[in-house]
Amino acid sequence: MEQHIDRLIEIMEGLRLHETTILTGRNGQGKSFIRKVLPQFIAEKTGDGRGTGRCVAETSLQRRMGCDLSFERAWTCDNDWMPTSLETLRNVESLLHASDRYLVIDELELGMGEELQLGACLHLAPLLRESLERNLGILVITHSRTIVENLPHDGFVNIDGMTEEEWRHRPIEPYMPEALKKTSDSLRRAIQKRLKDTDN
Repeated sequence: MEQHIDRLIEIMEGLRLHETTILTGRNGQGKSFIRKVLPQFIAEKTGDGRGTGRCVAETSLQRRMGCDLSFERAWTCDNDWMPTSLETLRNVESLLHASDRYLVIDELELGMGEELQLGACLHLAPLLRESLERNLGILVITHSRTIVENLPHDGFVNIDGMTEEEWRHRPIEPYMPEALKKTSDSLRRAIQKRLKDTDN
């Protein structure tokens, strides 16, 4: 597990500024950990004196899950209600208006079928280019082959070390929930131990 944590740190340190990078990896392998500690790495890399909370802007799955999808809200169908997929796109578009930040788009595919994922890639491509001109970089975290194949990007990183070609053509094998729980619990404990050891 120590080598895996080293790999996560290596990925963060290797992210290039002023590029769009796609990050992939199985569930529970540390993508969310990277997203959460990335501000510290970007602040160190850029010498940003604003502090770790000001150099990264993100739209994450956790933030987007705050939208109200209750029966009562859906039944009234007021103008503010929209499908999860459009809520996701709205959040991403809003993020892309930022300036002088490193942007993180977590699970762009949330709520989208493959057809809409493809449409979203075509829609967002010019916005990504414009946003990259005024920001420090963009990291897109995804599980989607459609996103990887159709969203313009400069770099591709897979937590397990696969190339983009290998990742896109890998066989899909079952990953059981019990295995995910075991893996994510082990990673969490190892990270906590590393942080505790670092503090001492």
